[in-house]
Amino acid sequence: ITDPANPYETGFIPGASSTWRDIKTYLTYAYVTNESSGGIEIIDLTDPENPGDLANYTGITRAHNLFIDESTGLLYTAGSNLNAGGTRILDLTNPTNPVEIASWELAYFHDVMVQNGRLYGSGINNATLYVLDVSNPTGGIATLATKSGYPNAFTHNAWVTPDDAYVMTTDETTGAACRMWDLSNLSNLVEVDNYLPNAATIPHNTHIDGDIAVISHYTLGVKIVDVSTPNNLQEVGYYDTWPSDDGGGFNGCWGAFPFFGTTPGLIVASDQSTGLYVLEYKGVLGTVSGTVTEAGNPGVLIAGADVEVVETGVSTTTDGAGDYTVQDVAGAVNLQVSAFAYQTATVPVNIAAGSTSSLDVQLTPVAGSSVAGTVADANTSAALDGATVEVVSTPLTQTTAGGGAYSLASVPAGSYTFRAKVFGYNALEKTVAVPAGGSLTGDFDLNPTTVVADDYESGPGTWTVTG
Repeated sequence: ITDPANPYETGFIPGASSTWRDIKTYLTYAYVTNESSGGIEIIDLTDPENPGDLANYTGITRAHNLFIDESTGLLYTAGSNLNAGGTRILDLTNPTNPVEIASWELAYFHDVMVQNGRLYGSGINNATLYVLDVSNPTGGIATLATKSGYPNAFTHNAWVTPDDAYVMTTDETTGAACRMWDLSNLSNLVEVDNYLPNAATIPHNTHIDGDIAVISHYTLGVKIVDVSTPNNLQEVGYYDTWPSDDGGGFNGCWGAFPFFGTTPGLIVASDQSTGLYVLEYKGVLGTVSGTVTEAGNPGVLIAGADVEVVETGVSTTTDGAGDYTVQDVAGAVNLQVSAFAYQTATVPVNIAAGSTSSLDVQLTPVAGSSVAGTVADANTSAALDGATVEVVSTPLTQTTAGGGAYSLASVPAGSYTFRAKVFGYNALEKTVAVPAGGSLTGDFDLNPTTVVADDYESGPGTWTVTG
């Protein structure tokens, strides 16, 4: 996904048959678990175009999930085949030869996440969130907090905010909310808000990246929630990977990964049935709208003007009444407005999140000249009414009438190709340098062309049938 718009597969590593795999990366290696057999598969990604399958870690047979704390180089398993299926902690000092240094086996973990010396374990079997002290795992692991007994508890996944102040949980059951818990008092975790987009659906996993939570929400697809104010969670975006059904069940988005440091806003989401999605979250949107008119003549509405947000390239075109509406990421931007025969204007505007800003724009006409003339038969000088005279690559065009005459009131200064055409005659083009001010005369004498008439119904006549 170096080019997010054109992802492609660089390699395929076969593995044991399993309904589930989890993959995490560390340095130039990938570590793969499954719920079948074979332990932890280690893949060398030094050359991503040619990944190499290395010897597996076989200290466990299987695991549901794993997490790698990149700051310490420690890998934490979740739901392995050993003992209760809690967590096994592996040292990745030698990435190709992990070494177990500690374990915690007081409950089964379906998922784990570690940040700044704390492990957040999702005990799905006993519907409990665990907070463990793993700051010195070889010296012992202490339980700092637990939370259970809340509505729809079936603790599947948990992710902590960057400041370690709050943790969001998901419960893989119908009607469960994504809950935000205050960690300031570990002896009493308090729910400060929750996110429930549809009571008939099931959340799967949440990952918090900065101020947003990216949630894989089965039939609802990917949900993006603003967590900057933890006691006021707000949905700010979504992408439905399973649009055919927003009911309950386990169809739809299985996972959504937002951690691409060099490409902020990039999200990769997997849907069990519809495939892999590469998405971009641009931020909270706002709207700016207005009318484009001629400077000094507000009654002249400019249709077909191009309106573009300079910073993002988001653009639109004014309608017949000169009106436009642009929706883009909130913030201070510059709006560039351009139209034929007018000077381009660049105007600053602040796009407010979740609301509409108003900005009318006036464009100054470009100085030009009038161009007039006639279109006639080159052989007989007879006037040709109904001929089209156009200025190529501009919206200027007129049809001759009354002695083959045409008149363009204002053509902006510049060099143009004028073209005259009418049925039965060869088109004629002329290059004309239009000055800034004054008037020009441009006559066109068109040469007749051969016109063949045939009813074709009684036979091909003079036509030749090919193919």
